[in-house]
Amino acid sequence: MPLKTLYLTDYCKIDADLERKLLRAQWLRPVDEQEARQVGAKLCQVLRETRLERLVIDTRALGTLDPGVKEWMSTSFFCLLSQSGLKQLGRVLPDSAFSRVSLKAISTRAEALGGVNFMLKNFTDEEQAYLWLGY
Repeated sequence: MPLKTLYLTDYCKIDADLERKLLRAQWLRPVDEQEARQVGAKLCQVLRETRLERLVIDTRALGTLDPGVKEWMSTSFFCLLSQSGLKQLGRVLPDSAFSRVSLKAISTRAEALGGVNFMLKNFTDEEQAYLWLGY
């Protein structure tokens, strides 16, 4: 797949396939709240600028999230994504059952707060996420 890297740090990589209208964000290691906020802002900026509507987020390297990251993601990050024009989010979850439950709880809370206006589906395999997104 012809992805072009748009943003890269030691903790996150954002790639796009502008021709096939897909954005991919990959967490490269666990992050603190400041790093999560920085990537969230950048990801939303890229979504607005490119007008891409499909996103894969690979969370497998995130590990256990600290409470500040979880709070920010559930109360702010999903709202920001909803304001970006995003239509579909395929999220690739870690192998750890604890981490999967934690990430699912974040999106469940965000949905309960009314902060999600796009389709969201969780996957354990990245290829399945791409298939769901029609990529």
